Amino acid sequence: MKDPAQHGLGPVKHGTCLVAAFVLLAAVSPAQQPIGTVVTENASISGLVTVSNQKATIANQGSITAATDRTAELTLTRGGVVRVCSTSSIHVSQANATDPPLLLALDRGALEASFPVTASDMLMTPDLRFQASAAGELNLHLRVTPNGDTCVDNRSKADAPLLHVTSAFGPEGYFIKPGQHLLFVGGSLTRVIDTETTACGCPPPQPEPAPVPVQVAEGKPVTPTQAAAQHPFPEAQSAGLAPGPVTDPVPIGEVHTQIATTLSVNGNAPKPIPPPPPAPEPQPPAQPKKAAEKPATKSNAFQKIGHFFKHIFGGGKQVGVSGN
Repeated sequence: MKDPAQHGLGPVKHGTCLVAAFVLLAAVSPAQQPIGTVVTENASISGLVTVSNQKATIANQGSITAATDRTAELTLTRGGVVRVCSTSSIHVSQANATDPPLLLALDRGALEASFPVTASDMLMTPDLRFQASAAGELNLHLRVTPNGDTCVDNRSKADAPLLHVTSAFGPEGYFIKPGQHLLFVGGSLTRVIDTETTACGCPPPQPEPAPVPVQVAEGKPVTPTQAAAQHPFPEAQSAGLAPGPVTDPVPIGEVHTQIATTLSVNGNAPKPIPPPPPAPEPQPPAQPKKAAEKPATKSNAFQKIGHFFKHIFGGGKQVGVSGN
């Protein structure tokens, strides 16, 4: 490889394409160390993995997908960490050797890598390949959008090696210096924005929402903490778990509490109008009385004699007599 300074740290042309192949056929040998460990609570891990005490140890290949609203941290055995941002997915692998190079591939999302690298290590995206020009310390933030835009923020120190970027579909190449912040539009090395300002790594953690103030009668906002301090509630006493406040008894003959007031009576005040009497309850209608029957009279001997003389002398018709 030629000195990057001869290329002006910009786009370069290659006559041959970079080819990287990692064959993972054999199991991890006893002398080979694993890639690293991940806390299982923050990610979904698959591959050659062993789990113990809520930590997954990745042997020589594995996949990590960070959980929602969480960052999964891969602690490398060689030293350093790779932070996989929320919902992002990466693949890691290493060859079966004593001092194997590390292959790190970002499928989607973002990551933050900070670890010692060698010239044999490689970081891949769907469109680009990243390799250090020499061994050194790497501090890189990387993000890939669904349309292929690749944001690169090289936060390595000034004496860190250059990053050599090549395309997976052409001979183009690019060198990134420490401190550069770039955007490869659509994953292309010929459309580069070298004044990128958007963050390339994981988003900052969201702050906890502030407590909603409680509006009191005076109109002054009071937080729940202030309200609890001003008006503490005796939860233990209310639950019967603690005795209530003890008050000293008042000695006999000593005035404990005095109340003074004035009572007034006005005799000229009109008397209150009494309430109207209650309405009488309705009476059931009276039943009609039957007419009294005339008692039958019994006839006696004197009544019969009287009827006899009346019939003879006065009970009959009067008859006139003429003088002829």
